[in-house]
Amino acid sequence: ISKQFPRFELSLPKTVTSSGQEINPKAKFHNDCKKAKSVLGVTIRPIEDTIRDVVESSIELGVVSPRLRG
Repeated sequence: ISKQFPRFELSLPKTVTSSGQEINPKAKFHNDCKKAKSVLGVTIRPIEDTIRDVVESSIELGVVSPRLRG
């Protein structure tokens, strides 16, 4: 996010699983989409495009209110 939105002030999100367990936001995760590619034949978008679109949509929908550095 900081690469695509350098003027935004960032903080660590509070991430909670569906069971209510809080996840360390600094933890490293690896998602594998091999099965979706092989079974469904989907094309996976670059992560940079996905992150940009999620941030822009979240702002447009009022889910987040960006704060500018400064």
